[in-house]
Amino acid sequence: MVSTALVSGSLQNQLRQEFCQFSAIAPSLFEAAVAVVPDIELDPVTHEVLGTPIADALGWRYSRFGLQARVSQTAALFLQETGEVWQAKVFGGDSGKRSGSYLAPTGIGNRVYLPPVDAETRAAVGAPAEGNFWDWVEANTAVPLALVEGGKKSLSVLSAGTVAIALYGCDCGNSPDLERFLVPGRPVITAFDQDSQPRTKARVAKGIARLARRAVAAGCQVRIAQWQPGLGKGPDDVIATHGARIWQSIQTEALPFTVWQHQRTQQAIAYALSHPTGSYAVNLVEMLPDLQDLDVSAIPTTGTVALLSGKGTGKSKLIRRLTQDCQRLLSLGYRESLQRATADAWNLTYLRDGDRVQGRILNVDGLPCYRLSLCVDSLLAVPVADYPAGTYDVVLDEADAVLRHIINGRTCAQGGKRSLLIERFERFIQGARRVILASADLTTAELDYIAAVRNETPWVFHNRHQPESYCCLFATGMAKVRGSQKQAMGFTLSELVRVLRAAADGQARVIVATDTLANCKTIAVLAELLRLDPCSILRFDSETSLEPEQLALAADPNGYLAANNIRLLVHSPSLTSGVSFELPYFSHAFGFATGQSIQPSDFAQSLDRVRQAIPRIVYSVACGRSSNPSLARNPIEYSGDLYRKARAVAGVLKEPGLISQLDVSSPAAFYHAVTKAKENSSMAMFGMELQTRLQQEGKEVILWDPASLSDEQQVEIQEALSLWQVAQSTVKHAKAAAIVAAPIICPDEADHLEKQRVLSVADRHKLQRFHVANFDPRLRPEDLTVDQVLSRLEDHYYRRIRRLEHCLIGGLTESRDQDKLRALRAFLRPVPMHDLPTATLQKQLAEQSPITGFLHWAIVRSRSGESWTNSTPEIIDLAEWLKAHRPEAECLGLRVNENQSPCAIAGMVLNHFALRTISKRDTSGNRTRHYSLDLDALEELSALLEARAQRHLANGLTLVQSPLTEALLGGLAKKLQRQGQRQPAQGFGRPSLQKRPPSRRPK
Repeated sequence: MVSTALVSGSLQNQLRQEFCQFSAIAPSLFEAAVAVVPDIELDPVTHEVLGTPIADALGWRYSRFGLQARVSQTAALFLQETGEVWQAKVFGGDSGKRSGSYLAPTGIGNRVYLPPVDAETRAAVGAPAEGNFWDWVEANTAVPLALVEGGKKSLSVLSAGTVAIALYGCDCGNSPDLERFLVPGRPVITAFDQDSQPRTKARVAKGIARLARRAVAAGCQVRIAQWQPGLGKGPDDVIATHGARIWQSIQTEALPFTVWQHQRTQQAIAYALSHPTGSYAVNLVEMLPDLQDLDVSAIPTTGTVALLSGKGTGKSKLIRRLTQDCQRLLSLGYRESLQRATADAWNLTYLRDGDRVQGRILNVDGLPCYRLSLCVDSLLAVPVADYPAGTYDVVLDEADAVLRHIINGRTCAQGGKRSLLIERFERFIQGARRVILASADLTTAELDYIAAVRNETPWVFHNRHQPESYCCLFATGMAKVRGSQKQAMGFTLSELVRVLRAAADGQARVIVATDTLANCKTIAVLAELLRLDPCSILRFDSETSLEPEQLALAADPNGYLAANNIRLLVHSPSLTSGVSFELPYFSHAFGFATGQSIQPSDFAQSLDRVRQAIPRIVYSVACGRSSNPSLARNPIEYSGDLYRKARAVAGVLKEPGLISQLDVSSPAAFYHAVTKAKENSSMAMFGMELQTRLQQEGKEVILWDPASLSDEQQVEIQEALSLWQVAQSTVKHAKAAAIVAAPIICPDEADHLEKQRVLSVADRHKLQRFHVANFDPRLRPEDLTVDQVLSRLEDHYYRRIRRLEHCLIGGLTESRDQDKLRALRAFLRPVPMHDLPTATLQKQLAEQSPITGFLHWAIVRSRSGESWTNSTPEIIDLAEWLKAHRPEAECLGLRVNENQSPCAIAGMVLNHFALRTISKRDTSGNRTRHYSLDLDALEELSALLEARAQRHLANGLTLVQSPLTEALLGGLAKKLQRQGQRQPAQGFGRPSLQKRPPSRRPK
């Protein structure tokens, strides 16, 4: 019971003024919801202490006696409808601020403020005059609910006619008291304080996002109220200063949560792009369109020099001037075509072109050469003795891409050599007299890494000139909006088809940037289908970059175009940033970003290969695809996920000593975590980041509006999408035919080709032919057909079958993983966590989870002629388990979306293990879709697995004893039984969906 002891009239009036005038709280509501009490209640006659209202309300222990006299206190108590105290604003004593301190009762927990509401306020919000007010709010889900920080703000908003609930602060949106109010259909408005301090704004925004996501998950219609801080910090300030009408307009203009989140993300991306060097001081700032005009005497000749300058501003030419007198120079890159071009431009020797005599590299004149251009993959071939400390410079042009390649890239991990490559790389970085980093996208991650390796602060030059911008029509889909992505791509394709037809008539020249080899090839075929002369089409990608025409283009882009009638140049990221087209040659430019391989920053670079300000039409996916072992967007969380997975790998491979050999704290390990976490974030917001990046670079970005399409354009889109499918099919058939026509090679020759870093197209086809025939023991290499190759060209075909095979053949993953682990340890260097083999871990997780049981259930059910739907219990159980065990699912390579239906999740799991599904819709009234396995494909898969299993058994491996083995390899098991060999145990029992959780999670 709250004491009714009185305080002095002047203080009572002061508090009334603060609450009712300065916070615009209705006097009647103030009287009902707030009690003003002193710290001590005295008998007016005897002056004996009758009570301690503040201590009682807050759960304090009150001490009457002490060495010093107590300063009297007064508190305004915020009362709940139940009569309990929710919070107190305490004045005087040790409370701190002169304006009072907000204190909650001891041990109360994270509660929300549900005050008693008087009749006048009830009438203002449309509530009945009698009964429990908050029960009425709970029952009426159409009543809008404002969520605010602090009791005064909620009372002020209630007085203005809106139901409001107060939290203790912006971080308290997880209060269990909110659960009864956050129900489907409820309009919810967050109205947190509008702060001007960046750190406070960021903290409040996180609190809003956390609370809003909770409300959205509960089915509420969430909007975010925003206003200029000049109107007032909190909603009570706004109402008191400008009136309730302004508050109502703020509510009306509140942004839907998705829109607010989109804007917030864009602002964060824009801020990061406009502050690339973070806390590093910029030593020299210029606004130069061409760095040829820069006085090189201003650039240090020693230490770490970071050159941050936009695309097309002549960074490479500046580096040539800076290093032309260096007797010893290493230019380290990540693409062979770029490093060859660099060698020609800077008077260097490309490493692979130089002769080698007694370990020394010679140039074309037969003289010892110390000025080298090379890919970091080849660093081990550079004689260390030729580069004594302090005698040479190191150049990392496109430094961000170079560091990502050596620390994160797959090719640098081949043979377990990454740790040795990084050690050699850091040895050259540490010993260099000067290290030059250059890029248009240099970030703190690169500066941090080099600073840690060299133990010095970099000298930073920032050229803020932005080249002439172009207009960009940007077409992208909307995340989670079905069909929008396909429509955006169809529109871009229809525009490309129109321009290619003009090019076929000699009226246009087109350049198209793509982010995958497959799209590059498909666009070239599309042009041929539209009657464009093949001789006027030039493809530049990983398959063609070493061909004579492509090498000529890379060596002299403008001279090559001037001498050749190229109507279509289509390129993948293999056309590196060292190539640019200065001549006014192309009339149209397009971009196709599917988010499969490179990040938005890299694709933005690709769009700027043409320096002309011709308009671009760019298609971009809304969300890209990340293949990283963890989807964490925070480096610390990413590192934690990697370490837990590494511990799990050590456990399943029975290698406890592996943990002490891991690289967990080196500069390279930190750089990997930072860049991979950033990559996860970029790929998840691919379209938004690409759009924002283009805008930050000064491009005029016009968002394509699908609502503006005419009926005629809709028809053109469908025609373009159909042509695209024909072109894709043509590419696949042409590739299959080329593989069949390739010469047959022996295993030794295949092994030799596997070890080559760069292969010609012909060698690739020979190697692919060998793998297709070797993978299936039933195939005779000389009898290989196009149809057989086509069926094996599907994405991840071999990986899916091997994943299923691992569950059937005992010891297969263990032997392979041990081989990879031995290779990683061979150089006696710390082992990069992201290079650890995970096949055995994935196999064990599949066996200990419901997944292998589900695969068996699906096979048996389909063979018995039964199907499943979204309401089938086993399908629901699988979906719920995967959603509840996301870390295990991610470790298995399964990315589960909360919005996926049970059948969609089941289909993803089955496809992940090479089991193909078919479906048909019920013809009855509910038109439910029924799913089952494709029995023809299942029997073909079973026959392939049996043939491969026989090969494994001949090599000393055994079959795993499980129901899944019986279902897929039953014929082989019976054959082994007849022959008296070891086979799976019989009597596996009925097919069931195992629901036990895994006994070991990645830690």
